[in-house]
Amino acid sequence: MMRLPKLLGKPVITGFCFFTTLICQGFHFKHYSIDQGLPSSEVYHVMQDELGYLWFATDRGVCRYDGHEFKVFTRKDGLPDDVVFSFYVDDLQRMWFYTYTGGIGYFENGQIVVPDFNAAFIKALHADLYPVISSMHIDSAGNIWVGTFENILYVIEPSGVIKTYDNSRSACKLCTRIIDFHNENPRGFVYSDHDDKYTFDHEAISVSFIDVSGKESIIDFPELDVQYYVDSRFLRNDSSSFYYAYDNWVFLIDKQGVLQSHELQGVVLDCLRKDSKGNLWVGTRKGIYCFADADLNTEPTRYLSEHQVSSFCQDLEGAYWFTTADDGIFYLPNLELQSLRASAFGALKIVSLGKNEHGLYASSSNGAMAFLPDGKPEQLTALPHGSAAGIKVHYLGREVAYIKNSAQLLTHNGHTSTELGFKPDFYNRNDYNQPYTWSWQRKKLVIHDLEKDSTFSFDNIAQPPICLTVLPGSKELWYGTFYGVYYIKDQKPVWLGQAFSELGFRVSDIDVLDDQHLAVSTRGNGLWIINTHTHSIKKIEAVTNNHCNATKVDREGNLWVATFSGLYKIQAPLSQDPQVYCYTTFDGLLSNQVNDVLEYDGKIWVATSKGLSYFNWDWSPPKINLSSTRIVGISINDHDTTVLDAYTLPYYQNNITVTNRALTYRAPYAYRYKMSGLSENWINSTDGKIRFTQLKPGRYVLHIGAAENTLKPVPIQKVVFDIEPPFWKSLWFYLVLGVILIILTVVVLRIRFRVVSRQDFLYNLFLKSERKALRAQISPHFLFNALNAILNLTISDKKESSTKYTMNLAALMRSVLENSRKDEISVAEEVKFLSNYLDIERERYDNRFTYTIELSPAIKVEKTNIPSMFIQPYVENAVKHGIGSRDDKQGRIRIGFFQHKGRLSVEISDNGVGFKQTKRHLEREHTSLGMKINAERLNLFDDSDHYHVKITDANRSINSRYKGAKVIITFPLKLADDQ
Repeated sequence: MMRLPKLLGKPVITGFCFFTTLICQGFHFKHYSIDQGLPSSEVYHVMQDELGYLWFATDRGVCRYDGHEFKVFTRKDGLPDDVVFSFYVDDLQRMWFYTYTGGIGYFENGQIVVPDFNAAFIKALHADLYPVISSMHIDSAGNIWVGTFENILYVIEPSGVIKTYDNSRSACKLCTRIIDFHNENPRGFVYSDHDDKYTFDHEAISVSFIDVSGKESIIDFPELDVQYYVDSRFLRNDSSSFYYAYDNWVFLIDKQGVLQSHELQGVVLDCLRKDSKGNLWVGTRKGIYCFADADLNTEPTRYLSEHQVSSFCQDLEGAYWFTTADDGIFYLPNLELQSLRASAFGALKIVSLGKNEHGLYASSSNGAMAFLPDGKPEQLTALPHGSAAGIKVHYLGREVAYIKNSAQLLTHNGHTSTELGFKPDFYNRNDYNQPYTWSWQRKKLVIHDLEKDSTFSFDNIAQPPICLTVLPGSKELWYGTFYGVYYIKDQKPVWLGQAFSELGFRVSDIDVLDDQHLAVSTRGNGLWIINTHTHSIKKIEAVTNNHCNATKVDREGNLWVATFSGLYKIQAPLSQDPQVYCYTTFDGLLSNQVNDVLEYDGKIWVATSKGLSYFNWDWSPPKINLSSTRIVGISINDHDTTVLDAYTLPYYQNNITVTNRALTYRAPYAYRYKMSGLSENWINSTDGKIRFTQLKPGRYVLHIGAAENTLKPVPIQKVVFDIEPPFWKSLWFYLVLGVILIILTVVVLRIRFRVVSRQDFLYNLFLKSERKALRAQISPHFLFNALNAILNLTISDKKESSTKYTMNLAALMRSVLENSRKDEISVAEEVKFLSNYLDIERERYDNRFTYTIELSPAIKVEKTNIPSMFIQPYVENAVKHGIGSRDDKQGRIRIGFFQHKGRLSVEISDNGVGFKQTKRHLEREHTSLGMKINAERLNLFDDSDHYHVKITDANRSINSRYKGAKVIITFPLKLADDQ
């Protein structure tokens, strides 16, 4: 059996005391100032409307808070005055503001509205010496009742008529409080609540209570020394009593007189309220007081003692809001979770917790140790310690805890600390539901049963345990190390990380849930449940942070998990749908970095990086109500618009920002969204603004569903965005464009046709002129040759021949003059012309040749046209260079006209020296001017590619000097009817 080491050394009576000087006990308030968006630190009033918005009245406008940002309304938004003292909500849920100098106005449908009568009301109000509004009420008839600090009561009728009840002659300047009042001739100031009316006659310094039956009771306050301008406050308690406060006193009064009273240290401000638990809150210039169960005979608890608390409100989530006239707003999520914190908020970091029958122990990151006898924070004391940092609480037994230091060991027995003269084995205890401590040294693990005062051990444990537990009944041992989870089987350690890689991470804690289930927390891979019978595992997905530092099981089987994002409480962790709560700074924790958790004396103690928090073990933070989740704003191209279910937008309004709110003040809510048409994937977010930029034309449907976590979504909201295509991509634009293009095409084609027609006309005119010019060149050429012939005949003294030749030539020239004016002539005219020409040439050459002209029967000589003066140059060339080269009179010229396959062919052949010989002669002498002109004419024809001229030797096979030449001219067949 293993014995506990004997304690040696002298008791340590002095030490470093860090808790007694730096630690203060209380609540962790969240502070809102101008740094968070408040327009001013001087805040007069707070109220929550039916939608869940919080409204704050300040000296620089009124602001509305949605849990994310403050929206400020000032004069530029229509507010009558920037100094707003308080609010009033009528039956139509309009939020009325009463201001310092601007009268009254209200908020409706997102805008500030100033009533028409306000100008007249301000005029009447400014006639007072001290025209400051103190209260307001709208009765069932629509009359608006307004009271001032000058004891003047105004009634504004629905018609706009303003009536005044002046009680300023009263010696006591108590402000007027109105809820309902129907007495047309009041003798004092009024406080009433529906069925009952309370009338205060300050001249008599008494209170008159008048019930609906007309009975009246007088309550005197002879012992009260009422001063001028004392600000009195009233609060209905029940049907027969109310709370009345002025100066620094608060009273509970009924028909019989003063039932209870209490004097406070500070003058009461405009703050007299009850919370949902029945506690009475009284705000003063020196903090706010809370009377438990509204009992004025008990000593109240004071909060925010350094501030002037001007107003108090408990929101729909049960949290508390306090406004101050000097330092903005303070928020307290609950009255359950309290803390022991450093005065500098961060000078203390608690790393571990421990307990024994004497009390609670907490060790800090700087090596210090604190002891809370019987878990009482008010008796917290510091224990002496060394210089080592990051120490933990370890155990030698039930009654003695010790502090490990690198140089020394200290033990504490609940009263004194003792320094050990030697270093014992390392002992630890992590599961307080089991009576086991354990030690590990040199691969040996020793387990000590505190109940039986016995030990059992295991050898060859290579990895030092971080945490250890023993399954009840089976005595099966499980432990966690830096490398994962192990269990002992047949006296040998088995690494579970080999079968499950998820459990190969660093283990921070192991706790027993029942006789076959373990809870295992890891650093980096979350929280797991192990079934030790089936060796199956399951991850607890509700614990969203994978960095788990410790676990503990309380008396009801709830599993507590310390993580880097708060403290989790899992009810029924083995059920299919465990209930999960998360405690964070929004619930009052000093920090979300939770290092350890422990149950002691009915409380849950939480070690954080900024101190120690605690609360009753059965308290859970209220679930965030996300049923009010809604879209509160839609901005298109950075311009706010009215929130609608569907939008039809032009193509250029494609930058959309959607603001989504759940109106929760306890924590940033998580939600998910998707934009159908852009993506079908759900996106989780905590940012209240969703932005889409440069959306293409099309239909988009935004789905938004907020939730506490992704496992339990709330109903989905939908908004449809139809972004129209630009006009140049719409169907009507294509139709119009098509019609325009067709019209333009027709217009362009018509213009082009006209231009081309004009060009063709001019071009044809040009061709005709050119052809006429060429034909005109043939006439003088032919005339030149003819005149030369006549000259030769005259020189040769052949007068008869000269005369005949001249007559034939005259007839020929007449034909030339007629034909040169025509583009085309008939074949018959061409044959007649050629015959006349050849007769003249034969006369000139002294009958040295004969000629024949053949016509194909298929040719309609009178209707078939050919170019005018086109064949003659080739005939002339045959006479001059073909026949003219012969020295005998055997020359022959043959001209034939043939029709074949729609074409007209003209063959001109002679029996002269031949084409090649003639070509060489022409190259030596000169080029035939007529043939050159014809070649140029050929290129000017419209269908010049259909005109062909081929010149060859007529008889290539004849071995003779006179091979002859042949010219074949091919024309398109043109009839006179085709013109």
